[in-house]
Amino acid sequence: MGETTSLYKKEKGKNNGVEEEDFISDPLLGALLNEKDEIIVNDTIYKFSRRKGIFFSHVKDSASLFKAYDKMMKKDNKNSSLLKAAPVELEYQYCQERSVNGGVRRISDEAFVYVAPAELDACESNNLYVKPVTTPTTPQLSDEEKLYNLVNNMTACDESTPFMQNILGRTFVCRNYFDNRRRIKTEFWSQDYFFYQSVGVQAKTQTKTLGVWWASESDELVLGINRILLRYNLPQPEINSYSHPNLFPPNSYQSPIYMWDGRFKVDVSTSTGGTYFVDTKLNLPDGALPFFKFGEKEILNIYIPRLNQISGLENGVSLSSKDIINNRTIKQLYKMGIDFLNSPNVANSGGAKKEFSVIYQYDYNRIEVIYFGEVYRKSNSNYIKKTLYNSGINFEISAAWGDVSGWSYNLKPVTKYFRNYTYFDLDFYAVARRGSTWKGSRIVVKE
Repeated sequence: MGETTSLYKKEKGKNNGVEEEDFISDPLLGALLNEKDEIIVNDTIYKFSRRKGIFFSHVKDSASLFKAYDKMMKKDNKNSSLLKAAPVELEYQYCQERSVNGGVRRISDEAFVYVAPAELDACESNNLYVKPVTTPTTPQLSDEEKLYNLVNNMTACDESTPFMQNILGRTFVCRNYFDNRRRIKTEFWSQDYFFYQSVGVQAKTQTKTLGVWWASESDELVLGINRILLRYNLPQPEINSYSHPNLFPPNSYQSPIYMWDGRFKVDVSTSTGGTYFVDTKLNLPDGALPFFKFGEKEILNIYIPRLNQISGLENGVSLSSKDIINNRTIKQLYKMGIDFLNSPNVANSGGAKKEFSVIYQYDYNRIEVIYFGEVYRKSNSNYIKKTLYNSGINFEISAAWGDVSGWSYNLKPVTKYFRNYTYFDLDFYAVARRGSTWKGSRIVVKE
């Protein structure tokens, strides 16, 4: 994000102050702003406005910036219906502002204003207020039976809770109450700050005193990612053969390939009578297999050329209805990853974290990636978050290029045309414990 400077010390954050619906959802960025919602990045000063966007200019032209800002806000205070609008109408007007004035506009010779552009048809009533979707229960990564049962039987978010449009993007907030004074607040955000973009999830626990919600510690906070489903337009790679002496029958090249620690591996459990994975040599005329990195981490990747070759899924996936996200399929794919990470030759070599992705060849021109995430925990805290990606790191697909021998691989970028996802589906939850009582929410986001 470049070198940043806060012009004044700003006392705000998760442990002090009154809880309010910030229009800047990213806690990292919000903490860097001063008390006037300003920040300097390199030689540029940015001033954030809840109603009009992000004003900016070179630092040397800040006087012109503030003059243009004051003039615009004074005019807006006289004429804007936002001041009197109900919450639902307010969201719609924010969305209209993004649709009409999205992008950068010059407001004086030296100053500009930026409004995050709205997605196509974002202001249509059916798209502006997206209801939470109840999806089939999926396996969790917690070893504790109580937490496992809580998450799998969690009450869905109130369907009356819409996505909130504001001048910088959108957020989704879900609240669950211990009692009338204590609650956990779970949030997804996707916002565009012009010089910085951010998508993430977070949860806070709060106590209400004198009508105000204040930060309040819980005994335990848990933030978990059930799954992230991503789609990419990526042609099917050609795999001519697998090879390992005396282990593989002819035409076995439709079996899953496990990519771990720089090596190609396959499951030979049916041949040996136990759970066992061995290195395999691949003949890849096209050079590479798709590989998903979560951030900068090279996690376990399982590439499946044919999903219906998986034991237990021969008739379990309906391609006509594109139904890969169903209870049976998810459990089977999850079991594949866990069995591998728990196998002796992996668990003893750094595979303790139960985090992996499964890549499924949907058709010749498209793959689907399902990321099964880690569980994040805090004790005696009121706040927990996970940034999924920002301007520096996105959900870009990579490629595992086989070496000359065909036994190992190196990761490289794929062609830019295929790199970015075309569909995004996030399923996550946050729960908090006070004493012996757990409360929390589950949120599903689709883009």
